Amino acid sequence: MADTTGVLTSLQSIADRLIRTQPEFVSKIFDRSTILSLLRARGGGDTSFRPGAFTLVGGGNLGRARREELKGAEKVYLPAIHTGTVGGTKLMAARDTGPSISNPTTNTAADKFKRGFVQKCKLHTPVMIWNTDLEATQGKYSLISLTERAVGLAMEEQGDEIRNILLDGDVDDDTADIWNGQYGITSVCDTDNKIYGIDRNGVTYFDGKLITASTSAALAMVDQANITEGIYKNGPGIDALICNPTAYNTIKAEALAKGGTLVHRGTPEALRNGVLNEAVMYGSVIITLDYSFNNFDQVGSSGGMVGTDLSNACVGLTLGDWVFLSQDGESFSIGDFTDLEATAEGGKDAKHAIMKTHFRLWCEKPWNQILWTTVA
Repeated sequence: MADTTGVLTSLQSIADRLIRTQPEFVSKIFDRSTILSLLRARGGGDTSFRPGAFTLVGGGNLGRARREELKGAEKVYLPAIHTGTVGGTKLMAARDTGPSISNPTTNTAADKFKRGFVQKCKLHTPVMIWNTDLEATQGKYSLISLTERAVGLAMEEQGDEIRNILLDGDVDDDTADIWNGQYGITSVCDTDNKIYGIDRNGVTYFDGKLITASTSAALAMVDQANITEGIYKNGPGIDALICNPTAYNTIKAEALAKGGTLVHRGTPEALRNGVLNEAVMYGSVIITLDYSFNNFDQVGSSGGMVGTDLSNACVGLTLGDWVFLSQDGESFSIGDFTDLEATAEGGKDAKHAIMKTHFRLWCEKPWNQILWTTVA
């Protein structure tokens, strides 16, 4: 093209303006994930999500000091987990000997605390516009339209990837400086895997709640999570129940019959609660459906995945325990456009840029989350 530099500058300007000022482009991210949308609205944190800037979505149960600690951190450390007592406590009698630790080399306070960590992963997506289309800059091939489509597709693709990671993500090597994924719900709700650098095989203090037995779709699942499985022991209980569509229909009917309130997409109540389709408010719990509950053994991803079949699953979450943290300057940010043909022999006859999102996703309290893999 005649004015390559001018076109590259225009493409860059249009792309930056789209992702920073157009609400519909930001919504593409959250519209791809029921849980991320709930997390943004009900999980606390920085709900004013800003592409390109440091953003903390969720983390409503984090204190102010903890939030400040997360800003600019290259490696995020989870709060120290208390794994048991040191022993030796004694009710003293008159002229008694003092208490003692039975095994001081392995049974001290230093041995009873564990601290997990989270490294970032780097999600990069190409944004490419053919020069042939740029040369026909009229109608649907106008400069703005071409950029909107290319940037929009890249954002949707990153949104899908983040959604899949949130549901079924895993990390192949947690000793790496850059992780190839993040631990999703199926990893967090497990009981014998390694997560955040902590091996949960044979220990219980860091376990999630995992129900593999066939479970009837019913409101009783909330009581099963909070009372039977003991989530009430460590917090306020789950505040979101996300279901496969079939189970949702059954639970929805029961909830409405018992005084629940139906929330429709597009209403003020839906916007306040991050409802993508519809939901039922039942007490303090929002019950909704997620069409992205798939068999992840058959879903492709560039990162690590557990490969869990979630087709018949339901998930109970304490939303304030989850955090999505994007890196300042690399949060759905568009890099410089280049001319591929001009920069490499045999390069494509196209303009090209990279959308980058460097993020961390984690759960501060796995023991407050529950996954039912088979809900009839």
